[in-house]
Amino acid sequence: MRISLCTRNAVLIVALTPHLVGAAAAYVRTTYFTPWAFAAAVADFNKDGLPDVIVVPQTSPPIPATIWLNNGAGGLTVGPPATIGAGGQEVAVGDWNQDGLADAAVVTGSGLSVLLNIPGGGFRDTLLQLPQSPHCIEVGDFNEDGLDDLVVGDGYLGLMTILLNQGGGRFAKNTLSLGVVGGAIAAAVADLNQDGHLDIVRANPGGANRLYLGDGHGSFAQSYLSIGRSGGVAVCDLDGDGYIDLANTIQQHVQAWRGQGDGTFLAQEATATCCFPNDVESANLDGDGSPDLVVVENTNVLLLSNRGDGVFDVAPLPLPGKGYEVAAADLNNDGIDEVIVGCMEVDSLVVFWSVRTVDVPNGGPGPLRVRTSPNPARGQTRLVVENLGRDAELSLYDVSGRLVDRRGFGPSEGVGGIRVPRVGRLPAGLYFARVRSGTWAATTRVVMVR
Repeated sequence: MRISLCTRNAVLIVALTPHLVGAAAAYVRTTYFTPWAFAAAVADFNKDGLPDVIVVPQTSPPIPATIWLNNGAGGLTVGPPATIGAGGQEVAVGDWNQDGLADAAVVTGSGLSVLLNIPGGGFRDTLLQLPQSPHCIEVGDFNEDGLDDLVVGDGYLGLMTILLNQGGGRFAKNTLSLGVVGGAIAAAVADLNQDGHLDIVRANPGGANRLYLGDGHGSFAQSYLSIGRSGGVAVCDLDGDGYIDLANTIQQHVQAWRGQGDGTFLAQEATATCCFPNDVESANLDGDGSPDLVVVENTNVLLLSNRGDGVFDVAPLPLPGKGYEVAAADLNNDGIDEVIVGCMEVDSLVVFWSVRTVDVPNGGPGPLRVRTSPNPARGQTRLVVENLGRDAELSLYDVSGRLVDRRGFGPSEGVGGIRVPRVGRLPAGLYFARVRSGTWAATTRVVMVR
């Protein structure tokens, strides 16, 4: 079941499945105007301890990538632009020059834009020419020297190129070509045969997939991977047996493959049937310890909640336009991943913020529980704090991170419920109520409707 409540640029979406555990039951969809938004990745670019988002546009002539900085109140604010080449495809993040700052690398139609983070803000762009038409990119330490290396896949001929990091933001390009074997639309990196070295999976929508087994020195042995034609691929332990499994998008469904620990995989029943799936990524949607999946299918995101054995319950989240690439990361530190999608045709970065009542210890008779009722509300609501053991402070922010209201209260007031806002009524929109008590804090989302 899906319930949507529009609130300007935010929509509360309740996606219910038979298994979804508490925190994954509701998401607030917020759109951020981002021209030609195609792919996104997450890293702490300004070193404030909060994960930020870089968004790559797919357009020619080129326009800069957009950095959205986390405001710490459950929202994003635009940061410094990052110049890249035309036709952005995918983006990876890491520390290319070992300065402790998060850098990025963007696959474009003209090569690879290596973006080095400049202390104080901004990025320095270096373009690396690559063979043919690079399409996908992944990060891994392939020669085990402690530096972040890259693998880039060609979208037409399938030429896979390893770029070994030489330090200082320099890469030895074309170090190893993994063969011309058909288009490489996506890739994933993990130790798939339990030998302690990183391997590479290459997804091909037009033919056979490939598995490249690493030796820890930057070299790979190539083998076939019989998982059908793939548009996207993700790697994680889906069934909890200690072996890395695969999930890929195949034509009109998502398929899970059980890893055997030796680089081979066994198919299980189709995980989800969908219409034209694009990308798939692993995610933490419910905090139960089992990796879940998120899939972009046309104008929806599918949440695939793992029951713990590689069997999934499925719930859709609507997008404002067609989605292409998906990312997942915990942006608000509530233990549940947000879902991040670029919708190029409508110039939007879409973030599905998880809605969750947070339990934290605070010295009272039990876990601190924060909830609002009603939620959604019309102009005002009440915030209840259970098991509060000492005085606390409530801060209310709007979706842009602007402080709307702040006041202190005691344990008895928390049990009875605090009026939000203190006076008047709030316009329709998305708000964030943050409660601090001593060194502990909890945040919950409040949606006001007309």
